Amino acid sequence: MSFKESIRWVIALKPEAKKIIEFYNLELCKKYSTFRVYCNKNKGHWLIISGIGGKNVKKSISYLKEISDVKKWTIWINLGIAGNLDNYGKLFIIDEIKSLTSDIRYFPNIGIKKNFNRKALISLESPSDNYSDNYLIDMEGYSFFEKTHEFSNRELIYILKVVSDDQEHSIENISKEMVYSLISSVNNEINIIISYLIRISKIIFNEEIVNFDFDKLNNKWHFSFSQKVQMKSLVKRWIVLFPSRDLMKEVSHFKNSKLIIEYLNTKFENYEIEW
Repeated sequence: MSFKESIRWVIALKPEAKKIIEFYNLELCKKYSTFRVYCNKNKGHWLIISGIGGKNVKKSISYLKEISDVKKWTIWINLGIAGNLDNYGKLFIIDEIKSLTSDIRYFPNIGIKKNFNRKALISLESPSDNYSDNYLIDMEGYSFFEKTHEFSNRELIYILKVVSDDQEHSIENISKEMVYSLISSVNNEINIIISYLIRISKIIFNEEIVNFDFDKLNNKWHFSFSQKVQMKSLVKRWIVLFPSRDLMKEVSHFKNSKLIIEYLNTKFENYEIEW
């Protein structure tokens, strides 16, 4: 089983999604009618136009999860515009999410080390120009995280917001063309974030494969505790060195766990792996 990029974009409106659709060559999937859904040819990238508001976002996530092949290593992205006291045109990674209708706060696991702007986000039920320098304002982020963190790895859930209105740029002046231009202007930053998330996704994928292969081996040969520790490491090495070879077939003729471990250690003697 080889790794394939698995990314799900949840975006409220078409102008916010247009640049992503163009950049990743996504096409409208006409067989889905509940929401507008786009995907690329190998079905790695999926994008859904959720509509405005938390309820629509939750429904769209459930729908996208149902129709696409979501994995434990799937990346979930909510991209859109937001209000702030200033910082017009800047991209922010959201590191805290609040809602006026709930006392629960969420703190996404932001592992990227690059010097990206970060801010808290408050999701409201209607548009507002009551700006603050301490947080951004939107209508979807809280519900997006609340729903996706039920089933997804927190390291793979990111909310990205571009400031579209502030004390000098009225919310009344937001247009489709302006939103497209704002998203386009930060596309390089978005791509850096996506590249990082793909690396994390691949690590999680490899861990899942290690666990799957190890479980198959353990069910047949029943390793001791110390042998399990050794075998986890050996299985991981096998996947890195021989990703297309079936480990189970390779060791199926051995009569006990000790012989398997000896065989794999011998097999790896001439290989050095950088972890």
